Amino acid sequence: MPEGKSLTNNIAFPVTYDDGELVAAYRNLVSEILPVLVMPQGRNLDNEVIAELMRVLTVHLAVSVVAAASLFKHPAYASEQEYRFLHLRGIHEPLDDLKHRARRSSLIRYTDFDWKTAQKGVLREIVFGPAADKKASESFIEECLRVGGFDPKSVKVRQSGIPYRGT
Repeated sequence: MPEGKSLTNNIAFPVTYDDGELVAAYRNLVSEILPVLVMPQGRNLDNEVIAELMRVLTVHLAVSVVAAASLFKHPAYASEQEYRFLHLRGIHEPLDDLKHRARRSSLIRYTDFDWKTAQKGVLREIVFGPAADKKASESFIEECLRVGGFDPKSVKVRQSGIPYRGT
């Protein structure tokens, strides 16, 4: 489980931008799974037992890869200092609270996630783009914070220092 603030099945965690840590995580995963893959050899195990073992390993590997995908991001994005919010569900939990929205020619399923209640105090800073109008952006963000139930004085707002090059 990544370091973060946990509340029941919700978690907030910082994204990691270190490719070295990602490579180490994958190496660790491979070093744990490889010995288990060869374990059935020479043990006269039934094909169904081997198939079940491979199914369990496949699920474990898939979950680990998805976890890594949510924990890591390319180092070029390190200035974002991004936090992610994750809501976990059990495999047999009902999905009757899912909503739908249109995107191009498909429907996207989603659920509302009240991260303001689940992870109080996690919103500390908003950085807006370098090409945005500074006064208009600050005014808009302040209004959004108020409407969203935040104290605008408790959230730092600044313009990105990344150079902008218009095309």
